[in-house]
Amino acid sequence: MRGKKGTAAVASAAVLSLVLVGCGANSPAPSSNQNTTGTGTASTGKPVPGGSVTLDFAQNIRDLDPAIAYDTQSNEIVSQLYDQLVTWQGNTDNIAPMAAKDWTVSADGLTYTFHLHQDMKFWNGDPVTAQSFIDEFQRVLNPNLGSGGSGFYTIIQGAQAYLNKKATSISGLSAPSPYTLVIKLTKPEKFFLDTLAMPFISAVDQKFIDKVGNKAFDATQAMGSGPFELTSSDITPNQIILTKNPNYWRTDSYGNHLPYLNKVTINISNNDQLDTLHFEQGQTAWIGWNFGGDGIPASSYPQFMANPKYAALTQSLIMNSVQYVGLNTTQGPTKNPLVRQAIEYAINKPDILRLNNGRGQIANQPLPPGIQGYVQNLPADATYSYNPQKAIALLKQAGYPK
Repeated sequence: MRGKKGTAAVASAAVLSLVLVGCGANSPAPSSNQNTTGTGTASTGKPVPGGSVTLDFAQNIRDLDPAIAYDTQSNEIVSQLYDQLVTWQGNTDNIAPMAAKDWTVSADGLTYTFHLHQDMKFWNGDPVTAQSFIDEFQRVLNPNLGSGGSGFYTIIQGAQAYLNKKATSISGLSAPSPYTLVIKLTKPEKFFLDTLAMPFISAVDQKFIDKVGNKAFDATQAMGSGPFELTSSDITPNQIILTKNPNYWRTDSYGNHLPYLNKVTINISNNDQLDTLHFEQGQTAWIGWNFGGDGIPASSYPQFMANPKYAALTQSLIMNSVQYVGLNTTQGPTKNPLVRQAIEYAINKPDILRLNNGRGQIANQPLPPGIQGYVQNLPADATYSYNPQKAIALLKQAGYPK
């Protein structure tokens, strides 16, 4: 998931802890055919397809419609049901092909031409074509749908007019052939490809959506081309079941058709102690940061780290989010930058980390590590430490000696 919860005034970027057990082999290294997933190497050689896993969700999903889903837990499901034009390679910021096997960008940075794989189908057998993506652009930019992703794509020629209901189509989108998609922008945008990796622009079957309606498509019906299938009978208030798409087009470097698993059962519970118990009893495949959770439950973290068996299975990652304190910079004492600097120096951030069992990293800028734009080495005058005496001196200088 790419995203962040906000900007840091005084914050720590949370470190996530993930415990893995009983999940089988990792995904193999990518091959030259660009149709692979994962960046790990299988510890036992060639992966063996099959099997199932059970997982616990901390929160229920909010949306099934890729045009609307804009939260972590919904995106976890949507990304398994739908294909995008491009995707991120493993845990990197590198963009890799997905539905688009290749693409070109014009010298002026305004025209993107995507050539799609021709063997993609929706679960019902309908073909995935360039029009499948144009249909989704139109849905995301339809003001009546209320997609949170519309702002990413108003840079496309004619998109703003379509959003404002001044046009009935988006002039910058065209399909010169069934498997060629052309997108024209109003100005160059370096991160435009990154926005296409988000679930918003997934291939959708408009004929199916017209049949069931947007409301059902969002809540109880799905029709994707992704690695897992979902039917309305697989959705209950407390459980979601994903089953393998037997006709999925992507393969790994060994020629295995993805996905490996036959079934994924997701139980929804906000009881983190129950999640811990399920994992310890071997009922769930892992307990982790995804699916709307915050990693190993805080109350269980010390005992997990004290247990060599679990400590060895734990992975730590920096979240793409920040926790922060917001300050009003337009009025009152905090309008003065000296007061805001004093607050930075007055807060004992290392103590906050200790209260969280060391699960975090002190933030020194609005973006967390791993997000494009993060500055690895800040200058000394932009680096704050815990210094109460300096805070007092700054307050005095600002006119607040008491």
